[in-house]
Amino acid sequence: VIVVDDGSTDDSRAILESYGGRIRPYFQKNKGASTARNVGLKMAEGDYVKFLDADDWLIPDALSIEFQAAESYQDSERPIIVFGDALECREGQQSPWQGHRVVAGEALSLIDLVDATMLTTLPLHLTKALRAVDGFDTKIPSGEDFDLSFRLHLSGARFVYQPGPSFVYRQHAEGERVSTSQYPAAHFEARLEAYQRNVSDAQAACEGVLSQDLAKSLARLIWETGRLAARCAHPKEARRFFNYALELTGGDNPGQRFYYRCCCCLMGAVITERLLGLFRR
Repeated sequence: VIVVDDGSTDDSRAILESYGGRIRPYFQKNKGASTARNVGLKMAEGDYVKFLDADDWLIPDALSIEFQAAESYQDSERPIIVFGDALECREGQQSPWQGHRVVAGEALSLIDLVDATMLTTLPLHLTKALRAVDGFDTKIPSGEDFDLSFRLHLSGARFVYQPGPSFVYRQHAEGERVSTSQYPAAHFEARLEAYQRNVSDAQAACEGVLSQDLAKSLARLIWETGRLAARCAHPKEARRFFNYALELTGGDNPGQRFYYRCCCCLMGAVITERLLGLFRR
């Protein structure tokens, strides 16, 4: 077990050192989750890597089940990455986390991967596959789990669903986490650049032309991030997301609700988001 302490200010160091040789701790100044995970990846000596954030926990026997499933697929010509389900914990209550709709034993398409939410802890990663794409992109402030999965798929790896809960995903109360409203403009600039790289890489893999369905799925994801930028009072950045999404769809709003698309057409997406924000208060 490798534990990367990313600048803890409590007594984590003493607790980790009390385990002696049963774990391999690494202590560093706070550099962010992606850097910490890459450090763990560099230290890893096994064929597989499972990431786990400090406030989540694994389901008993999940690693054994996923390992056996992963081993059964490794005769494939492509690297196979097995992933499971999650349980969501809110205020001490656990419930199934609904993040994807996929068929057991089938590999996800690139569209499936865009539409699904591949949380960092869900997959049992192949160490060599992670290293082949240089791990997490540390320049991305959030959404790094999607970016990693996207790059892994384009590199030839395939994600295969293994039914059963893998870990418990803790959702914090509002007072326990940093509000997304505090995201600076630079946060969204970095995310847009990452999306643009993803699209460019996908176009290269598709001989220059994205399928209509893939373009729409990517546009929907990009549009939703633009909505977040608008709610964080960054209209300039929000418009860049909206315009890029429309560019991918040939001008079609990827929003799923008819009334929302109508409002965007009449007033513009940024003003629509401002009005929706008033109703949410």
